[in-house]
Amino acid sequence: MSLKKNISIISGLLCLAPAVTIGADVNGASFADAGNGRVDYHLAAATATGDCRGLVSLTDFNHSVISAKTIAADENSSAHCEIHGVITPEIQYVVNLPEQWNGRLYMIGNGGFGGQSVYGNYAKEDRAKARRLGFATAFTNTGHTDDAHFASWAHNNIQKEIDYGYRAVHLTAVVAKQLISRYYGQEPTYAYFEGCSGGGRQGLVAAQRFPDDFDGIAVGAPFYDLPTIEMQSWWNQATADKIPLSAERVHMLGEIIMQKYDALDGVADRVIGNPLAVDFVPTRDLPRDPEGENGFTDAEIEAFTRIYQGPRISDRQVAPGLPVGAELPGVRDAGRTYEKTSEASPWSARVYREGTGYNMTLEILESWLKYMAFTQDDPDYDWKDLNMEADLEKMQPMGQIMNATATDLSPFMDRGNKILMYHGWADVGVSPIMTVQYYERVMETMGEETQSFFRTYMVPGMFHCRGGRNVDHFDVMTTLIDWVEAGVVPERIDAAWLENGEVVRTRPLCPYPEVAVYEGNGSTDEAENFTCQ
Repeated sequence: MSLKKNISIISGLLCLAPAVTIGADVNGASFADAGNGRVDYHLAAATATGDCRGLVSLTDFNHSVISAKTIAADENSSAHCEIHGVITPEIQYVVNLPEQWNGRLYMIGNGGFGGQSVYGNYAKEDRAKARRLGFATAFTNTGHTDDAHFASWAHNNIQKEIDYGYRAVHLTAVVAKQLISRYYGQEPTYAYFEGCSGGGRQGLVAAQRFPDDFDGIAVGAPFYDLPTIEMQSWWNQATADKIPLSAERVHMLGEIIMQKYDALDGVADRVIGNPLAVDFVPTRDLPRDPEGENGFTDAEIEAFTRIYQGPRISDRQVAPGLPVGAELPGVRDAGRTYEKTSEASPWSARVYREGTGYNMTLEILESWLKYMAFTQDDPDYDWKDLNMEADLEKMQPMGQIMNATATDLSPFMDRGNKILMYHGWADVGVSPIMTVQYYERVMETMGEETQSFFRTYMVPGMFHCRGGRNVDHFDVMTTLIDWVEAGVVPERIDAAWLENGEVVRTRPLCPYPEVAVYEGNGSTDEAENFTCQ
């Protein structure tokens, strides 16, 4: 796909959705290619036949419709019926039903530990974008309200943990389909789910526990195994607490890695194309200097070794380490403005902190250990007291509620459903190596049939869900819907990198284990000059 075509696609997205800076854990580029897909979403399958206000009658012992009102069309949204309700005990939801409906349900997932308000702005423009294309949309607060992404809401409340773990998304999907049936006089032909990070976990939970809920699921950067991921977080935080790191030292580390390994993928672009192919050993490859001026101290090399190796108990690997290539600064949390407004290394606020600086990973880790990890909560728990060998086992009961680790997806596959999963290789918040490991375990279980319904795309240089140093805008939903409804197998997904709203690079994303290989001719910023091999 040429840069010119990508410019028209992304420009269409920018016109479709006003620029906002809400930090939703979604990629934000879905439906950008809607006009170029095989499926025309604008063809209305049905016009509303029911009375919007009358939907308040759908209230019983376990479900209450609080309000149902007609919202007039404006420059941001099509005319629709907006329903707010509560599923026992505290699962709040919002369902929006456009007057001209395309026969489909689109549900978007949550970030972090959920709790985003259904009256707030989380992923609001993503949902509005889908409604303008005729989708009915749904969103839930997962059974609690806590916009801080942390877990104090879970204190001594197993029901809220279950609702967040798997019940809220499932029951919201069930209720949304009931509202659709009443309002349009027919059930949805297709239902789709999209989420990244916490929403990615929700997507895998849906495929594993409730294979009838969604025909297609887009999964990004899923933290599907909370005890394991939090052990990796603890390992990194304990390492950086013992051996202080800094932006200057991590930048120096990143430059050395780029000098040694950038061109391994055939393109010198300051992006590591395939970290799994990089044989980086800090004790061997980093220069030593006791003073730290022309190299690294022994303590720093020890810290980097631990972080790249990952947590271990004796000879057993508990979780993978971080991949190489995520050390240097890139665009972070740029929202939907597509402007290079903030550049930092993903290691900052994720792996280390300087002085009293903010560290998101540590905040999440502390919240997990105090309020969710164990059967007995302890708000005074000190994360430094964790005993990895003893405490990992104690976390397993909560893992049974939260995790999405099952690898036999036969019920989901047998219905003809599809999963499209992606993860940035420069994500240090949720290890991309864990995503690769999960997909490989599914392939071991499902065999050759795996790629007929489940494909994974690793994104070189991308941070958590979006941002980074390379292409990070790609339309997972149009690709997924074409696969589900038109049988178009996603052999590759073309992705774009924008600077100040302009496309400056396109690259193909390849289905794992394939990688994008430059053919040797033409611009390395044009996707058409790469093949998946």
